[in-house]
Amino acid sequence: MDMTTRELRASIFEDLNFLLDDEEAMCQLKNYLEELKKKTVKSPCAYTLDKVKQRLRNTEKDAIAGRGLTTEEVMAQSEEWV
Repeated sequence: MDMTTRELRASIFEDLNFLLDDEEAMCQLKNYLEELKKKTVKSPCAYTLDKVKQRLRNTEKDAIAGRGLTTEEVMAQSEEWV
């Protein structure tokens, strides 16, 4: 029989409550959860390597064509923000 999400959550919390008084079990559980989190967290990067390369090529073309700002212009604008 499949558990609903609510039933599964309740079962997990019940198991956690049982372990709360066991320091060694809590340490093991914390380590396991940290490893699990590393495996399930998605990369914050929204670009593929091909997309990044294409953006770099476009940026280089813009720089060669004289589009964009110089470092001095960027620094002057950033000083206005502060």
